[in-house]
Amino acid sequence: MAYIIDHENIDIRSLGHGVIASYPFIVLDTRYTCWFTELTIDLESVEDTVREIEEDGVYEPGLNTFKVDFDLEVNFLTYDEDQLFIIPENGYGNGIASMRDITSAVTEIIQIHQEAFDCIFYFAEPATRQHDLLYRRNVIPQLEESGYSYYVLDENRNEGNTYIFLKDLEEGEAHG
Repeated sequence: MAYIIDHENIDIRSLGHGVIASYPFIVLDTRYTCWFTELTIDLESVEDTVREIEEDGVYEPGLNTFKVDFDLEVNFLTYDEDQLFIIPENGYGNGIASMRDITSAVTEIIQIHQEAFDCIFYFAEPATRQHDLLYRRNVIPQLEESGYSYYVLDENRNEGNTYIFLKDLEEGEAHG
């Protein structure tokens, strides 16, 4: 396996009416964190996300609906909003193979989180067009195999597309 999920340091916390869960993982000796923010949490950034989704009219977020993000672990731990999701000038130095490993780890973590929380919805925003290509080549097919359908919320951005992944719980339960 080209990545390691650090099961010992998974952190799940309640915050008001929702949950924030973080799952650290390692690819090529670099530590990352994938985290999930339940869209019922009373935070301005979460409320903005919910408003954007509701305006589109495809889905109305509620309980068991999460936004999924990942970044370098150091950026997550300091949670400096000015540093989150900022790609260094020279990039991260990740080749296609390591980016595929990162997205494979994130996909497996989504499935772990699904089992723990019976999530019915995920909202994801790849940071760049290159990340978006990796979603289309790696994340989307793997999630489709696990019973997720997806909808592109915003295709007209210069960055990566915005995705909504919906879990068909009946189908997922039938395969489980």
